[in-house]
Amino acid sequence: MNERSSKAVQPLDDWLLQILACPACPQHHPVHLNDEKNGLICACGKYLFSISEEGIPNMLVEESTVLDENADPNSINSEVKS
Repeated sequence: MNERSSKAVQPLDDWLLQILACPACPQHHPVHLNDEKNGLICACGKYLFSISEEGIPNMLVEESTVLDENADPNSINSEVKS
C-alpha cells in the first residue's frame, strides 16, 4: 500500500454518488465506492476513478485505472436513474 492510498479520504455525499456516472462507458453506468473508499468503480468493473484526499472524484477517463481490460460495458443492464 503506498502512502497516498493509506491516507483518509473525505467521504462523498450520497446525493453525489447517485448522480455520478462513468464517462468512459457509452451507457454511462453508475459508479460505486471501492472497498477502500478512495475510488469509484464503474458498474461494469472496468474503470476505477480516484478520489482526492479532499473528497473530489477525478472522473477523467485518461487518468482512470483500468481494472479489467476484458470487462464489457454492454453486458450490464443499467437501472434508470430517477
